[in-house]
Order: sequence, then C-alpha cells, then structure tokens
Amino acid sequence: MDSYVFFSREDMREHFRVSMDSVYANISKVIPKKYQELLGITKEVFADPSVQVNGRLHALGELLTNNGYGGPGSIINTFPFGIKPSPPSPFYLGCCEGADEDIADVWKDADRQCKLMIKEFPNEEKTILIMTDKWNDPKFQSKYAGKFISYAIHHNIVFIFLLVIPAGMSVIPFLPLDRDDLNRIGETMTKEEQKEKPVSKIFAEIVYGKAIELNDYLECNYTEFNRFGTKIYYNCVFDFDNNVLTNCVNGDKYNLKTKKGQTFINALIDFIKLPDEQIVAIKNPTNIFEIHGRNVSKTIQWNATNRVLYAAFEKAINDFFKIK
Repeated sequence: MDSYVFFSREDMREHFRVSMDSVYANISKVIPKKYQELLGITKEVFADPSVQVNGRLHALGELLTNNGYGGPGSIINTFPFGIKPSPPSPFYLGCCEGADEDIADVWKDADRQCKLMIKEFPNEEKTILIMTDKWNDPKFQSKYAGKFISYAIHHNIVFIFLLVIPAGMSVIPFLPLDRDDLNRIGETMTKEEQKEKPVSKIFAEIVYGKAIELNDYLECNYTEFNRFGTKIYYNCVFDFDNNVLTNCVNGDKYNLKTKKGQTFINALIDFIKLPDEQIVAIKNPTNIFEIHGRNVSKTIQWNATNRVLYAAFEKAINDFFKIK
C-alpha cells in the first residue's frame, strides 16, 4: 500500500542516526580493533549537523585526507580520496557519492586492492568497506561478485557494503559478515569445489551450523500489501536436496542456483544474523517477512517510515519472486 510520509530535516537526521547505530553495532563486531577508531570518525562526520545530508561521504573523505588517512604512513587504503601512493594495508575504505561518481570505479579499485592484500597480508584478517549512495546489482553480480566471493572464502577478506543516503544507512546484502561463517564456507568449498556444492546447502550449514539433513525443515513467509490494499502472500519451503524454494500457496518453484537466488540467500543470511534487539515491531506494516526452522525463528516488518533499512533486502525478495 503506497503511503506518503513527510520528514522534517530533524526527523531525517534522527532516522539516519538510529539506522547508523544499528548498522555500526553489527559491523563493529567484524572490524579489527585497530580500525575501530575509523568507525568513530565516520560517526562523528555523519552526525555533524553542519554537514549536508547529501554530502556526508565527501565530507568524510575530506576529513580523513586532512588527517593523513589514505596517504604515506596511513593504516588504511582509500578510494577515491587520500594522498597517493600509500603503503599497502589490510583495510580498505572506498566511497561513492553523487551523480559524477560511478560505483563500478570503486569495485574496480577494491578488486585491485584485494589482490594486493592477498599478496602482502596472506595470514591477516582483511576488510573491504564500501560506502555508497548507489548500487547496480546486475552489474556487480556479473562482473565482481564471483571474484569477491573467492577472495572472501579463500583469503579471509570480509566485504562490508553500506548504502548511505540522506534518510538512513543499511547493509547491502552480499556475504556473511561473520569471519567464522566465511571460514566454514571456505573449508566446505575447498573440499567440495569439484562437485559445485549448491549455495543453498552452504546457506543451510550457516543456519544450522552443520551439514543439512534431508529431514530438516526451513520455511519463509512473505506478505506485502500493494497500493490497492491487496495482500500478496508467499509461504515457501526450502528443498535443499533439489536446490529450490517451493511456494506452498500455488506450487510455484524458484531456483536457488540462479544469480537472483544467490542474492536472495545472501540477504537471508544477513537477516538471520540480525540481533533480536535490532528487530522492532512497527505499526501498520506494509511488508512482513518471517523465517522459521528448527534452530531459527525471526520476523521483520517495514513500511515507508523504515523502508530504507530494508531496501536492499526487499529488492532481493522482489527480484527473486518477480514481484512488480
């Protein structure tokens, strides 16, 4: 159901602060302590009322450059800001904001940085953090997703993609942010690579912490109210043996091995990893997503007031189920 909500400047800043605190509480668990100070700096810039809401990333780049980040002696590598050249680092921050900047340029530079990290820091934890106000998922999936997945599971690189827009901040679903989960996937893929292990089985192992048994059960329910008030409902069961999700309402089957299926699964992983205290019930939700299984049971709700937090998740659902 379409609804129109008008935000004051103060409302937008408060909404941004709440979403930022939620995101940072999640990502701070996987960012090495050495770089925690960087998160504090970004929070200060983003919360500064003198900074334009549509210029936060540019302000961040300017401040970090002025403080020596991304230059000689810097503990991180940066793009596009910073003083070049800078020494190799196991931590990378890339930013993209405004119509004149292309997110593909950041992906390309991050790809170059990953290769350098793997060579210079083979045994260290490595982090790629990208903050952007735009995302082109088909282009990312076709050109960079496969490379980044390989870097992550074989070379201990955590990828964190953050959508930063005036109304709020959210994590763009990709891979798990938990390094233990990545290590588990890496071990599994190393043993099973020649068998092309289905991504749905990897997902099941993350959820259950072990190899999935055929009698294990996992279902998801998705409810959306369109602009006419009509209820769109999906009650689906995972079939890990055949790599499909079956809609119990009409019998439709959805292939989990497609790119959209993998994006949907990665979004589910991020959803399952959300701490319970970050999932808040709201009044008059237009979208409700639930997942239930032997070891997991979670529900999230959203509408126009908090949609920015789940925009990437909603897109993954709509693309997978072909909801217009």
